[in-house]
Amino acid sequence: MSIAAMGWAWKVPVGAGAKVVLLALADHSDDTGVCWPGIKGVAEKCGITQRTVEKQTAALAQQGWIKVEARERPDGSRTSNRYV
Repeated sequence: MSIAAMGWAWKVPVGAGAKVVLLALADHSDDTGVCWPGIKGVAEKCGITQRTVEKQTAALAQQGWIKVEARERPDGSRTSNRYV
């Protein structure tokens, strides 16, 4: 958990759904603001559905608050996204 990321997340002017997702990402972040939690884990942590996490992260990215980078395993299969 990054205290700096958590402090920043609290100040971002977004709605409640986006805020809880942003706080969960900040809770997973390292000191550089980078994390790669699974959507299922974020959904469970927030008490929301996986689809809601997907919608909220997409909205946060579209608004420029976060970057979402797809990641792949060496065999080409998808793994959790990287969030900055």
